[in-house]
Amino acid sequence: MTDLGTVNKVAVNQAVNFSTTPALAIYAQVQQGYESVCDADVEAIITDEQGTKTTISLLDNGSGSDLMRADGVFSAYFLQFTSNGRYNVKVNVVGYELTETGNTIGIAKRNVTLEEEEAVPSFMRTASGGMFEVANYQPNAPDSIAPSRIHDLTYTCFSYHANSTISLTWTAVGDDLDQGTASRYELRYTTTFSVIQYNFTTAQIVSENQTVIGNLSSIATAGSTESITIKLPARRMDIVYYFAIRAWDEADNVGDKSNIASVSIRYIPDTTPPSEPTNIALIVGCSCALGVVLMAAVVAVAWWRNAKSSNEP
Repeated sequence: MTDLGTVNKVAVNQAVNFSTTPALAIYAQVQQGYESVCDADVEAIITDEQGTKTTISLLDNGSGSDLMRADGVFSAYFLQFTSNGRYNVKVNVVGYELTETGNTIGIAKRNVTLEEEEAVPSFMRTASGGMFEVANYQPNAPDSIAPSRIHDLTYTCFSYHANSTISLTWTAVGDDLDQGTASRYELRYTTTFSVIQYNFTTAQIVSENQTVIGNLSSIATAGSTESITIKLPARRMDIVYYFAIRAWDEADNVGDKSNIASVSIRYIPDTTPPSEPTNIALIVGCSCALGVVLMAAVVAVAWWRNAKSSNEP
């Protein structure tokens, strides 16, 4: 095992006022040489004055306290306070690298080499994060912590036709910041950037009736990937849509508005020729109409013959 990795920096807020902000963000920057390490298991161990230890995983997934995915900075919020006083922080890191392993096996008298990728530990490191102090701790405090802000809302695909659909994806946040499971999402859209940027609640909200795939009320646990496909209003022109989302918890605490995802959709008229059933229906209609004309002609001829015979001596 090559011991090359380093925990370049561990940072925590130095003081926590539990009555106003009962949460603590812990960050660890992991590097190997001058390169950021993204594939690592990082955990923080927090110890209070009574010796009680709590272990949390630090993630580099662009969600919650982590602002950018795969930049080598791992982070998480700590919420499990037990009392006032000082807490010590220690961070353990196990880094990995992928190596190719060749296995030769015999199949039908032929030798086939299977190349596989295996993640093996490349380094282990422990670093101190110092300590922080908690004041105004209140046990069994009411829930005042909102879900985290969603950072990575993006679209994955959309349709060009008049009745458009669009698929969006993002990373789920928690009930309390990046922990637990939120209660519901509020997804809105508009065709005016200033509306979604400055007047989010006046933008059009996505209803359940617009949902094709997914559910805005069925929330995955924090850190999971969420996706949804929705129908957009019919239109006959090129258009740009702007989307943003935020999460709510069961106590009606709401997270901040997400980043804005935009998509420009070009209108392409539907030039598909009529389907076979439509053509058959038209042919049948014409045949019926022709039958009526022929019947009318036959009746007219019969009437003329009757009239002529009645006038003969």
